[in-house]
Amino acid sequence: MIARSYFLSICILLLSINSLNARELTVVTECNQPCKLRQSDALPESLPTEIILALFNRTKDTPRVHIMPWARAYDNALTKKNVFIYSISRTIKREPLFHWIGDILVERYFIWGLKERNTHQLALSNNFKHTSFATYRGSNEYAYVSQLPNIDLYPVVYPNQRMQMVLLNRIDYFIENEQTIKETCLRFAIDCNKFEKITEVQQLNTPLSIAINKNSDPALIKQYQEAFSTLKSSGELSKLINKWKF
Repeated sequence: MIARSYFLSICILLLSINSLNARELTVVTECNQPCKLRQSDALPESLPTEIILALFNRTKDTPRVHIMPWARAYDNALTKKNVFIYSISRTIKREPLFHWIGDILVERYFIWGLKERNTHQLALSNNFKHTSFATYRGSNEYAYVSQLPNIDLYPVVYPNQRMQMVLLNRIDYFIENEQTIKETCLRFAIDCNKFEKITEVQQLNTPLSIAINKNSDPALIKQYQEAFSTLKSSGELSKLINKWKF
């Protein structure tokens, strides 16, 4: 009887310790169109979401995911301790601003234009001078185009707006990766065959990553970096990437 009571006490103690160790941690992300929310938990239906959930499954913590506009999500992760953000481009400028949990993949970005036009090679040879672009305000693409000389730049909110503006001959070009192009065409019933890749923008081909606030607890940072490393070495990360056909 005494032994049984002792055993039960040990079990209760272990459960209490596990309960104390289990944490609810804040994660911020965006859900730009053509974003689709999962029916099960109303999180963005995407590869990065599945990786975040797999990561937290390994640490046994609970992610409290907040979907918000990118600028607000970025500011939260930049200024608030122990806040995670996904998915974020790991640029040279951002490198010292966060601790980086792990890189998901490298997205390749291209300049796109109307296939029916025959002026693209001339524009390319002139570094796109005296042409027009539409892109998200505050994005990496916006920053890239802003530094090109003699470019008319039109900021937009949604990705389909850029494509519609090209189709209507209101602008000449936009910048995007192939996966987002396909998703946007499917979501908004746009004919992708009307567009063509003009050239790759290698300066924008940065890793898409998971990061955490710079002033976060060192033990937390280390735990999640190690968990991501295990996710990668176990092959689980590759399986998720292959599932999404990247």
